[in-house]
Formats: sequence, C-alpha cells, structure tokens
Amino acid sequence: MINQKNSILVVDDEPMNITALSYILGSEYEIFFEINGTDCLKSVKSLKPDLVLLDILMPGMSGFDVMKALKEDPETSHIPVIFITGLNTAEDETRGLSMGAVDYITKPFNDAIVKMRVRNQIALYNQMRSIRMLSTLDNLTGVCNRQHFNSLLMQGWQKAKTNKNSMGLMVLGIQKFGKITEEYGRLCSDILLSEVAQVIDKSLRDTPYTAARWSGNEFAILLSQASTDELNAISESLQNLIKDSAFSLNGHTVKVSICVGSYVAIPSEIGTGSLDDLITCATEAYRCAKLSVIGL
Repeated sequence: MINQKNSILVVDDEPMNITALSYILGSEYEIFFEINGTDCLKSVKSLKPDLVLLDILMPGMSGFDVMKALKEDPETSHIPVIFITGLNTAEDETRGLSMGAVDYITKPFNDAIVKMRVRNQIALYNQMRSIRMLSTLDNLTGVCNRQHFNSLLMQGWQKAKTNKNSMGLMVLGIQKFGKITEEYGRLCSDILLSEVAQVIDKSLRDTPYTAARWSGNEFAILLSQASTDELNAISESLQNLIKDSAFSLNGHTVKVSICVGSYVAIPSEIGTGSLDDLITCATEAYRCAKLSVIGL
C-alpha cells in the first residue's frame, strides 16, 4: 500500500466540475467519477475509495440523501466524505457536518484549497487505516488476530444465513510443536510460528479466504461459499506446502507438518443453525486429525 495512490470518487452531475477536480487532483490520486447518487452508492461498494467528493445539488438523489445512505451502511460508513457545493449558507454546512461530512469544498474551485483539504483528509484516513490494521493483526505472526477473526466469523455467518450460502472453517496446528520448543527454545518456536503463518497467508493471498491465529500453535481459516471438496483440496495443498518447506530457526533448519480439521455448513442445515455448531464441528475434526497422527 505504501507506493499505491489513494483513490478518490468524485460525484457531480456537471462534467466540467469532474474535469476540473481530475485536473487538480489527478497527479496525486487515482480518480474515479459518477454523475448521480444511485451510481455513487454502487461504486463506493465496489471501488471502496479512500475519499468521496460529493456534490450536494444533483437530480434524483441529492448529496444529503447519498450521505445518509453511506453512513447507514456498515460497509461504507467509515469512508470520509467532503461535500462539494455552491451552497454557502451556514445552515447547509451545519447540516452536512452533522450528517458526518468531514469538510466542505466550495465552487468555483481554488486549486490550492482543494489540494490542501483533500490532502488533510487523506492523511487522516491513512493514519486511521493503519491503526485499524494494527488492531486486527496478531503481534507475533502478522496474520489476523483471534478477536478480529471472531468478528469476521459472525459477519460471515450472518451473510451466509441471509444468502443461504455455505461457510467453511478450517483449524490447523503444527505437529510436535511442544518438542520443537523444548529442543530449540521459545524464541525459535516463535520464529517457526511466524514463518508458518506467512506461508499460509501467502498461499491464500489471491483467494477470498482469511487466515488467523486461533490459539497457541494453531491457526484458523475462514472460507466463505466453499464446498467440502474445496476444503479438502486446500487442506491437502497446505499440508504439502508446509511439509515441503524448510524453516530456518537461528541456524537450525527444521521441517514440520501440520494437522488439519475442517467443516462446511449452510446455516439452515446444521443443527440449530448456530455459528457455535460450525466451530464445534471444525475443532472436533481437528482433534480427531491430531489423534490419528499419534495413533490414539
């Protein structure tokens, strides 16, 4: 993200205004545009811009109507909005700010003012995004932490319930992790955890699936709209990937294996339809996988 331009969605029914703002901001930001409120709402969801520059006076949905819809939707409520308007009354500015707008840019545009106000909001947005990212990551491994993963599980389950889609959960852990800690020490086992996590995370990077640290030496993967066959294929792939990797622990090269347990459910078709059922089934599958390895 460091070298990637921040993105801005400009929403205005006047092409000249869009052209002017693109000229002023185009060298610093990736610019998208829409000419009405309805298309704005669709684009915000698909593009997920870092900032929206929103005209107030538009045919159909006004900027105020669009703002209300954006703030009521959990997926878009965090995206900052600057109103662009020819309205200069205190009442209009108060109304916009009370609805959650972060600033106002008035027409006709002053290049320096536009750049400064946008730059300030983008800087603040980037800071807040960094804070949000840090709060969702596990400090040791760099993958999603358990607290954030629990939130994703609940959100995913509700979405699957609404859409009647499947949802999969995979739990996996490093075999003989205790012996590795005894032989090489806690620091080396921490390094191993981090390296295994990065292998798992990298293998899932181009997929819609999310990896997290579950507990101790265990990880979990959330797989939305995945079939049992897909989970089995991913499980086999990850096991082979970890088994074929050589991990360097303070001068020692270590080979490890993982145990995997997984389960797929459709909310309306499993037990009482609760998320707890899915977690229970996945963790029980993982327990059985561990027992089968040690021959119990």
